[in-house]
Amino acid sequence: MFKKKFILKYLSRILIVNLTGLFLLYDTLSFNQGLISLQAFIYSLNSFLLYIFIFLEASFAFLQYYGLDYEFLNLVLLNIKNLDYNFTKFVLLDKSFYVIYFLLNLVLLLNLNKICFLILEKKEFLINQKFKIFFFSIFLIVIILLLPFEVNKKIRDKLLNFKKTINEYSIFRNDNWFISLKSQIIYSKFKNKNDQLYIDDFSRIIDIKKYKSF
Repeated sequence: MFKKKFILKYLSRILIVNLTGLFLLYDTLSFNQGLISLQAFIYSLNSFLLYIFIFLEASFAFLQYYGLDYEFLNLVLLNIKNLDYNFTKFVLLDKSFYVIYFLLNLVLLLNLNKICFLILEKKEFLINQKFKIFFFSIFLIVIILLLPFEVNKKIRDKLLNFKKTINEYSIFRNDNWFISLKSQIIYSKFKNKNDQLYIDDFSRIIDIKKYKSF
């Protein structure tokens, strides 16, 4: 029973994180790669880790949108008393989907035990109602896809151009925080090398023999 409950909760966490991400983080770099988060397979093992990483995912979605990196967070934390709260409010409302992503995940995950209990304890009822549940789910998906939202258009385009989607996209993706941190680390390494090259090249401009007094 414990193993079943653990597996159910684990799979439910992965499903929740990826489904909410698909509809609320659809315009981020992560979903330009694929559908299912690779990192979610790791942090979904523990609820505490999951809360931390969904917060990071929402935060880095904002940073990506405004072309910022994690160093900006250090500046914010160091000067948190000097923040312009009106502008901060505007930033949060401008991309409110990212805030909703975090809050919706939080609500669903905090109530995950109740959801699992319903599935495990009421499974006979659910089995008896499987056809109704199936058709209702299909109906709900169709209605959602027909709604005039940008995310729906993006999903429809991918489904209608399925062959192109398979060639251009993968099933799996990396989270936004992972992409940002990886890019920043690579950039820092190349930046240090380029700075050194720049200094070495610039030093050759000066003829030491002519400027011995320096």
